[in-house]
Amino acid sequence: MRHLIVLLGALAVVSCATTAKDLAKFTAANDQFIGKNADELVLAKGPPVRTFTLSSGSQVFDYSSSHVETRGGGSYTQTRQVNERNKDGTWTWKTVPTEKSVPIRSEEKTCKLLFIVSQSNRVESWSHEGNGCF
Repeated sequence: MRHLIVLLGALAVVSCATTAKDLAKFTAANDQFIGKNADELVLAKGPPVRTFTLSSGSQVFDYSSSHVETRGGGSYTQTRQVNERNKDGTWTWKTVPTEKSVPIRSEEKTCKLLFIVSQSNRVESWSHEGNGCF
């Protein structure tokens, strides 16, 4: 059990580091469009899913997306120690294999990625929200 706790702790640290690294890459990839012509954004990312015009005349380019991630469904063999009684009345520890299964889990991943484009067709800023952006 102690080994499992250590392994889960190590995975949590690696997971956080990966997320921070992924966020930095995601931020850099979108920051590169700030100040550039919106045509460069569209050429790189494709046409937005939707566009909205703000009262200021600026436009919002919406690159929202969603998908479902499914994990698990496998199985593995784990051994456990069992104390069995022998015919002579003594007890013996034996190793017994046990089949374990990993439950299937599905999670919807969403990302709302918005770019604000000025009336002069320059990308002014961007924002994101959701659990599937990076």
